[in-house]
Order: sequence, then C-alpha cells, then structure tokens
Amino acid sequence: MAFSPVWLHMEYFYLRDDYQLFVDIANSNVAVISELQATYETPPPKMFVTLDALKILLEKVQPLEDALLPFDACIAWLKSVKSIKPWVEWISLDNYQLQFYEEKRKLLESVLHRWTCTNIVYMLIDHLLHNETQIDEKLLRLVVKQFIFLWNRLYTMPGSEPEKTFDLVTKVLKKCNENADVVYLVKGVKECKSCLQEITDPAELPCSHIFCTQCIQEWENKRCKICKEEFPEDYTPTASEATREAVACHNKFRRKCNSFFMEFITMYFLGDREPPSAKIIQRLIQFVACKPNPEHQAGKRVYKPKSELSPFEECMDTSPTIQSSLLKLLLRCGFNNVKVHLEEYLSQMEEKLISHHSSMDDFYFMVVHCLEDFMYSSSEEDVSQLAESCLSTADLAAFCKPDVSRINSLQFIAQLRLSISHVATVLGRQMLSAADPNAPAAEGDEKEQEVVNAMKQLVAKAPTPWPQVFLIRNLCDIYGLTSMWKILQVEKWMLPQGVEMSQDRSTWSNTTLVFSVMDKTQNQIKSQPENQSLTAVMRQMENILQLPSTPDELLEDKQRKIMDALSDSEEPGLLEVVFHTALTLALFPSRITHLLRNICFRPDVVKGSYLPTMPGDLLFDETNWKIGPTEKIWACQCGLCWIVTGCGFPTEVKKCSCGATVGGRSHNPETGFVQKDVTEDKTERGYLLESPGSRTNELERCLSPACVSLVRALLHSSLLLGVGTDTQAVLDLMKHKPGDVEKFFWGHLEKDITYLGEALSRNMDDAMLTVHLFLQHLSTNSPDESEQLSILMEKKDREEWEMSFKALAQPFFEELENRLNSVKEKSMNEGPHSSSLLLKIAYGQTPPFQDLPKQGLINQPCMWKFERKMTIQTLMHLLQQEDGEGAGNPYPILLELLSKLDNIRHVRHLPDIFRLQNALIHFFQNSDKGVNYTVRQFLDQPELSDDQRLAFSRAIEDDPEGLEQYYKEPIQLRSISAEEVKPSSVLAITESDLVTMALANFQYEIDEDRRKTYFDFQMLQRQVVHRFISGKPIIKAQTAPSISLTNERTLQATKMKVRDQLPQEPLSVNQQKRIMQEARSVNALSKTLATLKVAAEFLARAVTQSARCPSTSGRS
Repeated sequence: MAFSPVWLHMEYFYLRDDYQLFVDIANSNVAVISELQATYETPPPKMFVTLDALKILLEKVQPLEDALLPFDACIAWLKSVKSIKPWVEWISLDNYQLQFYEEKRKLLESVLHRWTCTNIVYMLIDHLLHNETQIDEKLLRLVVKQFIFLWNRLYTMPGSEPEKTFDLVTKVLKKCNENADVVYLVKGVKECKSCLQEITDPAELPCSHIFCTQCIQEWENKRCKICKEEFPEDYTPTASEATREAVACHNKFRRKCNSFFMEFITMYFLGDREPPSAKIIQRLIQFVACKPNPEHQAGKRVYKPKSELSPFEECMDTSPTIQSSLLKLLLRCGFNNVKVHLEEYLSQMEEKLISHHSSMDDFYFMVVHCLEDFMYSSSEEDVSQLAESCLSTADLAAFCKPDVSRINSLQFIAQLRLSISHVATVLGRQMLSAADPNAPAAEGDEKEQEVVNAMKQLVAKAPTPWPQVFLIRNLCDIYGLTSMWKILQVEKWMLPQGVEMSQDRSTWSNTTLVFSVMDKTQNQIKSQPENQSLTAVMRQMENILQLPSTPDELLEDKQRKIMDALSDSEEPGLLEVVFHTALTLALFPSRITHLLRNICFRPDVVKGSYLPTMPGDLLFDETNWKIGPTEKIWACQCGLCWIVTGCGFPTEVKKCSCGATVGGRSHNPETGFVQKDVTEDKTERGYLLESPGSRTNELERCLSPACVSLVRALLHSSLLLGVGTDTQAVLDLMKHKPGDVEKFFWGHLEKDITYLGEALSRNMDDAMLTVHLFLQHLSTNSPDESEQLSILMEKKDREEWEMSFKALAQPFFEELENRLNSVKEKSMNEGPHSSSLLLKIAYGQTPPFQDLPKQGLINQPCMWKFERKMTIQTLMHLLQQEDGEGAGNPYPILLELLSKLDNIRHVRHLPDIFRLQNALIHFFQNSDKGVNYTVRQFLDQPELSDDQRLAFSRAIEDDPEGLEQYYKEPIQLRSISAEEVKPSSVLAITESDLVTMALANFQYEIDEDRRKTYFDFQMLQRQVVHRFISGKPIIKAQTAPSISLTNERTLQATKMKVRDQLPQEPLSVNQQKRIMQEARSVNALSKTLATLKVAAEFLARAVTQSARCPSTSGRS
C-alpha cells in the first residue's frame, strides 16, 4: 500500500498507545531490546514490537521451581508479575490492526492466554503469602509444585473451556490443602470427630486425640470417641501451645484459600463478562448450599453442617458470609439463570436432610436475604413501583399451601420483605414531614400513599401476622423505638391481633439508662450532702427544665424531681443526654473529662483554649490540596480558592462561580485574584462552628466522623450546662455569636446525634443510646493517672486530648454492637418494658401467636428476621477505627475510595462525557448562528446518530461532580489526555462490588475461648487495587476539550478564510475515489477530516504561536 498522509495520521492515532507502551516496557527492562533484536535477526512476516516484547516478559515470569524457591525468590517473582499487569491492561481485542492482520490477532490471543495462566497462579501465590514474612520450607516446596502444575495445565488447556479451568483450580486447591494438612495438623487431625466440624478451639485428651473443647465438655460419657479410652471426670480439656499454633496456622491457610477462591470466581466467571455456563452455576450452587456427606450411608443421614459447605471439601473456611457472597455474585448473572439450578438443588436437599430443619431454615433465609439484596440493588430507582405492584397483587394464602414450589416461595418472600421495608421508609418520611410544618411537599406523595394503602389492604386480608411483625421490626431498626411509637399511635392497623401498646409515653423513654449513675449519685449525696458539683448540676437542670427551685430542698429531692420531669417530657432524649453528661462530669473525673467539666462549671477558665474537634487552618496544611511542587493556591475576591497549575502563575482567564473574573494573562493576575499565603498557621481558638444547618459529617485530624460526633455531643452538652453557669463566658468562647445561644447549642446537639447515627449506620435512638453507653464507659473506666488536660492553650494540647479520646473510644466502638444488644435484651426481660409484647416483637423475639398456619415457608418465623444490611457507611466506620500507630490510617487507598464513592460512581461516564463535549464543540464551532440549546435539546438534533444519542444520554443521567480528582494511585506508569480516555481507562466500581469483596474478607479467630470477628482490610485493599485501580492512568483534567471563544477559530470561519486566501479547484473523480479507498471506513474518514482541520487552521493563521508557560488551569 502506497504511503500517504492519511495513513500516516491513522497509524499514529491508532498505534500511539502501542508505541508508548513499548517505550515503557523497554525502559523497564533493557534486556527486552536485545532479545527482540535476536528475534528479528531473521525478518518475520510481520513485526508487532509491543506484543512481542510483552510475550518475552511473560516468558521470563513463567512459574519454574528456580524462580519460586526459596521464599525471597517467590516474593521477587510476585513483584515481577505485578509490574507487567498494567501493560497487559492496555492490550485490547479492539486493537485497530486486528481487522487487517490475522497474525496480530493470533499473537494477541496467545499473549492474553499466557497472561491469564500467569495471573491465576500469581493470585493464588499472592493470597497464600499475604502478610507472611516466612513460610514453612517444606510446605513451600510442596505448594510450589502445585503452582507449576497449575500453570502448565492451564497453558495447554483451551481458553474456551471455563469448566475445565474451574475444576483444575479447585483440584489444585484441594492438593494444596492436603499439603498443609501434612505440615500443620498435629497427629493428622482434620476435623473434630465428635461434631464433624473444623476445630477452632482444640483440646487434647490423655490419649493424645484432639477434639473441640466444647465437644469434650458436653460429653456425658468420659470416653474418647476414637480409641474409646476413658479419662477422669475432673479432667480439664487443654491443648499444648504447639497444637493450638498448628490448628491456627491451618485455619489461616484455609481463609487465604477462601479469599483467593472468591477473587478467582469474581474475576473469571462472575465479573462483567457474559453469564457463566450452566455447569459453572450448578457447581457454585453446590458450594453455596449445605449438602449431605456422600461418604456415609444414606440410611444414617449423617450431616456435616459446616465442613461440607466448603467448595472443595475442607480447603476453604466455611463461614456463612462466604456462602452469601457467592450467592449474591451468582444472582448478578440474572435470577432466571440461577433459579432453575437452585430449585433442583433444593428438591435434592429436602429428600436428604429431613431431620435437619434448623439447617434448612438457615439456608432458606440466606437465599431470601440474598434475593432481597439483589432485588434492592437492581430496582433501587423504581422500588416504589415494585412495592406497590407486589403488595396490591400478593396472595399470602396461596403460599400457605404445601405444594408451592420452594424457590417460588423464597422469591415471593424476598419481594414481600423488600416491599414492606419500603413501606417502613415511606411511613418514616411521612412522620418526619409531619413533624416539620415548614417542610415542602415532596414529589410523589400520592404515589407513596398508594403504597401504604396497598400495605393496609394486604394486612386486612392476610391469614398471617408476619407482614405486620416485619414492618414493626423495620420501623424499630430504621427509625428507633421512639419514632415507631409515634407512627403506631396513628397507624394502628400495623398492630397484630392481640398486641397492645402502652399509651404512657414514659414507658418508651430511655430515662432508665441514666439510672446507671443514680446509685453512685445517691451515695455521693449521703456522704457529701453539700457537694458543690452535684448542687450545680441540679441547679442547671432546673433551669433547663424550667422547674421551680426551693432554697431548702434536699439534693435527693431535686434529683427525684428532675427524673420525674424527664419522664413527663414529650422529647426527653436530648435532655437525658445532657443530664447524664452532667452527672458523669461531676462524679467521674478523668483525663478527658476535666476540660468538659470546666466548660460545664467554670467556662471562664477555658477562654483562649483550642477546643476539641474545632476545624484547623486547612490552607496551612497543603496536603489537603493535593497539589504539585510548582502549583500555587490563589483566591477570588469572594474567598473561593483556586489551584493554578503549571508554573503556579495565571496564564488564562476564567469565570468564578460568583461571576468575578479569575486567572490572568502572562502571569499578570486579574484585579481581586490574589495568591494565598499558606506559610502561617492561622488556626483559631475557641468555638468556631457556625449554624447547625451548615455542618457536614467529616473527620477532624485523627478522629473519625463517629468520634467527632461523640466528642461534640459531650461538648455541646457541656456548653448547654455552661450557659446556665455563665452565659457571657460561653459567648466569649464563640467566634460567631448567635441570638439565642441555648437554641443554637440544642440544634448542634441534635445534629451530633444525627451524624453519630449516620456514621454508625444506626437510628437516632441507637445513637442516643451510644452516647449513654459511652458515658457509662467513662464512669466505669479506671482513673487515668497521667497529666490532666483541663485547659488546651496549645494546639499540641488539643491533639493530645483528641488522641486520648480516640484511645478511649476505639475499644468502646469495637464492643458497641454487643453493648447495644445487651441493653435491648435487658429491656425485654427486666424493668418496665419486660411485659411488653410489642417491644419483644420489635427487638426480634418470636411472638407467641396462637392458631397460626404452619404450612409453607411464609409462615416460618426465620423468614421474618430483620438483618441489618452491610453498607459502605458501616465499612467506613470500621475502617476509620483502624490505627496506624501515629502514621495515619494504614489503609489510605481503601479509605479514599470509600469516602469518594459517590463521586467515583460518575467516573464510568467520563468517556461518554468527553465525546459529548467534542460533539458540542464541533456542533457550535460549525455554526455561525447564536442559538441557545440545553443539553437535552442538543440531543434531539438530527446530526447525532442513535448510538451517540444513547451514549450521551447515559453520560448526563448523573451529575459528574468531582471528576477531576476521582482516585489517587501511589504509583502510576503514565498520564493520558482527555482525547485518549477509553472505558478501560477509568474506574468502574460500585457499592455492591465493595460490599461483596468486604464480606469475602470477613474473618474470625478464637482468642481465649472467645470468638472475634473482623474484616481483613489489608487484603481487601490489595484486592481493590489489583482489580480496579492497578494500571489505570492519570487523566490530565486540563486537556478536556473546550470551545474556543475566538470567532476566527470556528471551523466555518477557518474555511472561509482559507477559501479567500488560496485559489480553489474541485477534486477530480480519481482523487475523490482514492481518498475514499484509503480511508476505508467512516471512523477513519472522521480522523482524516480531523487532520485536514488542523492543516486548514494552520493555513488560516499562517503564524506560529510564541512559546509560553505550561498550560494553567484552575479548580475550586
């Protein structure tokens, strides 16, 4: 083919990525060049240097015994493979040359197949060696043989047979586990021969056989189940340190296999690819479900409830979170693809597991819960319509019959649960709107009321009270007992028959929680009748509650009067928090309470202090700006800050959101656009927050949002009490002086509780209960003998106070779930609530209903359990509690990703947005008419193709806020311009992806006979980076296409100018024909026209632009 400028441009445009990639590969490994030269000594038919170089690199990292042994060599091999991954990501089957060169297509397929084989082995080794500094040499030699075997078999296996790949990987994992058995397990123990489950807490008998400690303790006959040797009645089951260490190592090995298996399945079978084959789905359902042990006789119906849940016998840890994670991943392939296999498997289970109803119920509920989550994520935008349709057409009586299909029943129950949960959300929103008379009417109120009416009709004709029970449980968990009580006062149809609710508001109050300090208060009053602190507390509470004060009234009588007033109050929640805070500060001094105590009783002495959680000078800390070494911070006259890139001085003019002109020309800034001085720390003292409505839920320094909210709840309670002591002293602390200082602090305290609930993914009642429990924690904590922090005159004092608070709060939050459950359990069984059937229903106890239908899954109590969904907020809270021992959070990438997920979800539209921008620019630069269009009107223009219109419509469905800074990768290989952005260039991660991956990394361990659960955030971060971030380029925001404001740069003006300056003559027929033949396609033709456009503009301007500084842009 003859050389031409058109083909030169096409080769450059389509192959520049390949050429740049080759340069990166050559720079990273000089040996590649010499090997390529040797390869090309005999000229091949075609030379594809990038693919040939990648092939050489992959051949170098083929797993061999010399490369994987010893341990250090294995680690080096992992690093080598990891360095190749970003380059492989850039190789795509959409490569331009593939349509012309069959040889290149075959070479690319060969390279990608070799990479798949290498990457699977890499993932397995990476998981097994994760967090290890050494590994048993014998075990390493054994598993390395399996790694090599796996790679060789994968390489000889066609890539179009995923079932064989699946079977091969599971076979290798089984073998690796057998090798671990040989090395780790003492005396060949694989499982407890008593319960047939994995041993997590081993105990050794005198005969040396090992069982679970609990199993031995439960035996009636003191005789070994294996050798029948008897042991003494008073024998205490124990295990040697070696035995415990061996079992722990083996269990850890299984958990690592667990993590690998989930990532392997997700990446190669259940990711964004086509749905897996029926055989793969069937295998995974068998792994998810409980199955009978085939090694035992059918007549005995022996059941292994845990170890047989494992995909490959005992190779994986078998926690229920793995089952549910796998099932959720399966459902993403489409429920109809999974349904037939689930139904077949359920029928098999019913035949074989007749005597294990509890295990069957657990499995059924897991299926329902996963289906519910799947339906919620797939219909989140239209859940109201789904709920109304389900509730209005539901026939519960039909599902009470014994002949109903199990899978249809489970699907219906999941739909009904989702619909009822939506009704609870609607009722809560209606309650909140009714409480705020100034709230505008929300869109869709009539539609929401139709959903509530459909629920009423369902309840009226339902043969079972379970829908009402589940609705009450939803309301209690989402909005709390107090809000549930208010809703039930209006919507009495929600109460099941025979269930009554107390009309006495005080029975639903948390006043009893304050009783935890009452005994100590009574003792203090008896020992010190003139206690000044308690006297001040009682006086302040009398002022707040507006109670009459009697001069000679005893403290004991004042306390009783205050408690009665709290019980009679319409909204006692915040009042109880303030009173409990006051008593705790008065009676239980500690390192962190001295400051709050001063604010409460002596606010004048803390004047000039740096108060906890108050914002610092963000400008001074340049790390907040994430700017380069030469970039500088400037500010508009309205105060909005801009970052000037390039040399740091303005070279272009823009408009600020306030309308003012910002930037400048040739380093000369516009009037009012000034550089900010960030060399001086201007952190202010005192109380700095503005109105409650302007607050956000963010972290401050070392404190997580949950800690910040908790600190501020105590701080604002103390300030409210301090207002009663000395109002002027409190006002002197404040930067912004409100008109009504008490109302100001009450608003902030309410906001504190709201934000604490959000950070913990809890309702308002639970958030208030959390504050009370923390105050209890302070009162029971042993006094700190270190220096008291009563006045914080230096910033380092505040940092020390906040670190002390964090150290105190961290173990508290770890035990918070247990503490909350303990309080609720106590409320159901003791005190004034113990006889309340409604409270027991709300907290999850099975109601003692009589004459209920028993047939059908819909009437099983387990189907109507309420389980809190794992959310990003929950993960964020747990992650923020992790301490990096003074070095910040140890998982910064994961934390950044979670905190910016709302923005990141828009990033997937970036390629379409850039295409839309180019189309808009092309449209308006081709037009000399001053016509105004909205983007929606532009999409209706006939010049757009249907494909363009569809892509652009998707791009504007979401608000692309924050696209410039959507992720931060510690190591990047290259940057790209907006023109080079492809779908593979940007992050594509959803909340569902993160939650599923987190659940797959949910771990547990037994420590001193106590089960501890936790998330392996280190592995989760590595998986997130490996799967979603690694290899993604940095996109230069300043290269985004923009329309020129100069009239002469429009294409129409350019063509007119060229026509006037150059003689014109029409193209001959042969010339036109040759251009069309060479262009070959519409796409290539468009790129050719782009080249002609550049040439035309060059001719029109006929001058070269003078050299100038690097491009400068601003971002606020």
